[in-house]
Amino acid sequence: MIDKADELIGQGLKNNGPMYALGFSMAVIVERHDGTSAIGNLLQQGPVALAQRAIELAAIDNVELVGVDTRASVARLADVLAEPANDPN
Repeated sequence: MIDKADELIGQGLKNNGPMYALGFSMAVIVERHDGTSAIGNLLQQGPVALAQRAIELAAIDNVELVGVDTRASVARLADVLAEPANDPN
């Protein structure tokens, strides 16, 4: 599970990929709606939580924060992270 998530994150960050420059824009929209402390709270849950919340807020504002490919990447990451860990026991 974690290896697949790392692979997808790596693809998004590689060569200034679609997720590379997203952090600042995500933080701005989250701060505007939820306040500065929300950014830290979301980051404690992981970068996917921040991305999901920012995309949700952008939709409320009718702003295209990210393109279709990045939204799909974030959704795939969320799905991978939601899968139960393979327990060898």
